Amino acid sequence: MANEKYDNLMVMMTTGKLNWAGDAIVAYLMTGVTFDAADASLPEVGGSQLGVVPITRRSVTTDGLLGGAVSFAYMPKDTDFQMLIAKDSGPGTTPSLLAFYDSDDQGEPLRLKNTGTLIVRPQTLLPAEDTGLGVWVTT
Repeated sequence: MANEKYDNLMVMMTTGKLNWAGDAIVAYLMTGVTFDAADASLPEVGGSQLGVVPITRRSVTTDGLLGGAVSFAYMPKDTDFQMLIAKDSGPGTTPSLLAFYDSDDQGEPLRLKNTGTLIVRPQTLLPAEDTGLGVWVTT
């Protein structure tokens, strides 16, 4: 288990291809995905997609790239989830991967004890910083 950044994040930031506050940034809830830093787009990761929601209230601070909480309703219990953060450039394009989450702020798998709503607040640190992503899960 590891909350990590895709190599693509640094490439996009250093080449001006990512505007965290202005671009369409989305969260994909997945199952069956294993992290590979070299993956650059959603089709490369495999797994099953359970939902996608936009990340709103995004800002760039000294703490990193912050976004508002996202929620996925009616999720099954006892399922290991992965959440992928991606830039969505619109219809007919392939989402560009930015970050991967598979554990909460306690290092436990993203999993619900009861069927319900999974709520996650992503934090993606700037590329120059250590990877210290925070995910909070409510059950």
